[in-house]
Amino acid sequence: METKNLSSATHKCVLVIDNAQPTGIVANIASVLSMTLGCKVNNIVSHDVYDKQGEKHLGITQLPIPILGASQEKIKEIFKNRRAGISRFFYYCSTIQNL
Repeated sequence: METKNLSSATHKCVLVIDNAQPTGIVANIASVLSMTLGCKVNNIVSHDVYDKQGEKHLGITQLPIPILGASQEKIKEIFKNRRAGISRFFYYCSTIQNL
């Protein structure tokens, strides 16, 4: 996959994960996909920030990434709509391998 440029002013991002998966698996999928986004989307990770105590926090995302749950049927519907151009990016989740 090539690297993309996204702007929070013009793009939205969401992770939709099979809600039948156990919480630990959902957390793992979300973290891996978020790392992939950070690697493949230019400027999604900003500069380091500091909290009120002066503690440094490494680059925070410039684009909010809500994590939503959906049934396998709904994920398949979203995937099919992506093929029709409704959604530009779709990342792997456990049900896609069965499409």
